[in-house]
Amino acid sequence: MQYFLQELALFDEERIEGCLAWFPPSQVEAIRHTPNTARRKEKTAAYSLLVEALRTTGQFREMPIIDYGERGKPFLTNYASLHFNISHCRSHVAVAIHSSPVGVDIECRRKVSQSLIKRVCSKSEQLSIAASQDADMEFLRLWTRKEAYLKFTGTGIVKPLTGIPPQPDSHGTKVKDYTLKTHPLPGGDGWVSICY
Repeated sequence: MQYFLQELALFDEERIEGCLAWFPPSQVEAIRHTPNTARRKEKTAAYSLLVEALRTTGQFREMPIIDYGERGKPFLTNYASLHFNISHCRSHVAVAIHSSPVGVDIECRRKVSQSLIKRVCSKSEQLSIAASQDADMEFLRLWTRKEAYLKFTGTGIVKPLTGIPPQPDSHGTKVKDYTLKTHPLPGGDGWVSICY
């Protein structure tokens, strides 16, 4: 499994237009029909990063064609043996690729309400947040882990979120067979989690 990060600040309108010159028509159309400048930037950076990931790992054969499954999980129609996932926040976009299912989530620092913490976190996670020196960042760390796991499974947001991802049982054995890794964003102002 490999994941790649790209700063969104590098994608101004000029760079977006430059990328659209080599993107396939379906990607160009999707980006041009996005009225929001920030979303155009995210879509352009994500697709550009996906191509870079394929080239870096030596798997690039042709421009990737993205489609979406029943629950919205993206897949590549012309790279059947490759799984990927994309996430973005205000400052970065992340792409993960792997030979089996993969999920990635990225979050930038933001203020988090107590009601949100109670709605999505287990009691032990709430205690971890309360004990941390930076409650917002601890919540976002836990949230990226939950979201990466859900994207890995392809289920989308399900309720209750308090038991996601499954925690090791009392003997330390994992409930499911997966790996879940979390890393700070460059500059330490957010988190990226990858589940595979």
